[in-house]
Amino acid sequence: MDFSLASSAFSENGEIPSTYASDSEGKNVPPPLYWKGAPEGTKSFALIMEDLDAPLIGRITHWIVFNIPGEINVIDDEKLKEPPLAGQITVGRNIFNRNEYLGPNPPFGVHRYRFTIYALDQTLDGGERTSRRGLNKLIAGKVLAKAELTGTYMRKK
Repeated sequence: MDFSLASSAFSENGEIPSTYASDSEGKNVPPPLYWKGAPEGTKSFALIMEDLDAPLIGRITHWIVFNIPGEINVIDDEKLKEPPLAGQITVGRNIFNRNEYLGPNPPFGVHRYRFTIYALDQTLDGGERTSRRGLNKLIAGKVLAKAELTGTYMRKK
């Protein structure tokens, strides 16, 4: 079985509902995500959300979550606040140096937002100060598989 990532809120290359945006239309909560087909030996997962179309600076990291337990295969806003996830996961730093989800809010036009989940052969030692670059270093040599889901968003007003 192939490792895959999906959402009940949007399909591959589909529009991310405004509920999950950080603009005036949204509630700035992460969309529900689920995955299947993780390889045997998966001990934890790491998840990253990036804006692929940020002007001038390239990709923008909107969300980093890691040390998601290997037996978990779904996350949403409610599950992130309750055990076992609330006590085990680590939320790294987004582009604004905050340890939180930052929903879509493009300055203009349609932007693509890619969610990437990594199946890892161990948990990670990084803490809340972990940035995208730091996570890349932490997962090096530990990735068993990765899966991606891309959605689009355009500011409504």
